[in-house]
Amino acid sequence: MFLGILLTIVPACRAADKPPTESKTYLRVDFELKGSQCPACIRRLVKKIRASKGIARADISIRKPYSGVVVFDKKVTSFEAIKKKLRSEKTEADNIEEEELKSVPELLIPKSLMTRLEKNKH
Repeated sequence: MFLGILLTIVPACRAADKPPTESKTYLRVDFELKGSQCPACIRRLVKKIRASKGIARADISIRKPYSGVVVFDKKVTSFEAIKKKLRSEKTEADNIEEEELKSVPELLIPKSLMTRLEKNKH
């Protein structure tokens, strides 16, 4: 009986010794929205994006320079699918920056807005 328990535990321990083969499955895309200046249109667009399958978080500033950020599971969707949503509202993404993530951040602020905040600090 002891041998049976030992044979069950040892393979589990060996598996625990191996480093996890976690791949980065989330993609963060920062961009500037071009083509819309209507806050209601931007909010409607954000709502459409958030409702899409695979989207973890999304937001677009309703003030210039209309900075946007989306975090999504790249195994489920792509930025091309998000671009289709943008085109449906007669807008497009410009100055696109991509970053792979292992997890979804708690707080999501577009990088261009963070840069502006940092500059204004000094």
